[in-house]
Amino acid sequence: MAFGWGWSFFLDQGRPVVAHALSEKPGDETLIKSEKTLSAGHHHLRFVFSSKGGAYAGGRMQIEADGFLVADAQIARTALFAAGLKESLDIGRDTGAPVTDYRTVEGKFEGSIEHVQLSFDGAAARGDIRTPD
Repeated sequence: MAFGWGWSFFLDQGRPVVAHALSEKPGDETLIKSEKTLSAGHHHLRFVFSSKGGAYAGGRMQIEADGFLVADAQIARTALFAAGLKESLDIGRDTGAPVTDYRTVEGKFEGSIEHVQLSFDGAAARGDIRTPD
């Protein structure tokens, strides 16, 4: 199966995951997965990307669950593109060309999503993520 490019934020068997595909070529995908499995119920997830600056520069991706850091890794290079007629911002599934190989069709989330908030002002990258004691 051919995959597209872009970002995907999803749960894989209860574990928060970020997938970034720089292109459709094999090996151009970065997966960052939490080792922590979330229990059933309400959770607050936060994904923070701190760019190194500039096109294709890469950066640091952090995943936070309920206020605690659960994954932290570097993405070597990132794609620079604008969403167009073929792709969009999908919530709860990945329509169009999938970013990665999901366990469910279109990566469909099998729960409920109560709220989604996007922030692009850099305020989230000020180091306010807590780690478990």
